[in-house]
Amino acid sequence: MLVFTGCDTESVDENNVAITPGSATIAVGESVTFTASGGFEYEWSLANSPDEWGSLSNTKGPSTTYTSLKNSSSNSAAATRALTVRSYITGSGESSNTTQNTSYSSTHSAEAYITHIAEPSADVDLGALRLTPETVTLSAGGTTEFRASGGDGSYSWSLSTTSYGSISSASGDKTVYIAANTNVSATVVLTVSSGSENEVAIITHTP
Repeated sequence: MLVFTGCDTESVDENNVAITPGSATIAVGESVTFTASGGFEYEWSLANSPDEWGSLSNTKGPSTTYTSLKNSSSNSAAATRALTVRSYITGSGESSNTTQNTSYSSTHSAEAYITHIAEPSADVDLGALRLTPETVTLSAGGTTEFRASGGDGSYSWSLSTTSYGSISSASGDKTVYIAANTNVSATVVLTVSSGSENEVAIITHTP
């Protein structure tokens, strides 16, 4: 086993890479921000590239935003896409069995799944307030973008508590929740209001 310092993991063979959120459900035109953790240099990719169902805002860095480009006509397998993040680790370190300096190289990865849903049919009340995503799980410093639609077109956002994170905007059709850089286990309720309607999303913090 190789042991190296200045990193978040002890072994080059240990895969701690994760994506938050691990899954999302979106309709055409909506976006979700995914954040990677547990690795070093991150590279994002879709199972099919280019993909007619959606696109990524960037392919390198700790986070990326996926935007839906196509409306699903049914809950078919084709409407679920896989997003992969890879963390590349290279360098040199001291082996735990010898004092000799040894080179190492490893690639770790994680996947998240994005399900595309159909837009409401003509006989559905298009004015109903909607909030996506409805649930997310975040670690310290993680972020997720939430979007509102329907209602009266005017939106206000609020949190059940600001002890564990904050939002980028209290008005408008979208806001980004930013988890504090604190390892905690907690649940936060994000509420969006439009006229007399309210919708909530559940944000779970994990250490």
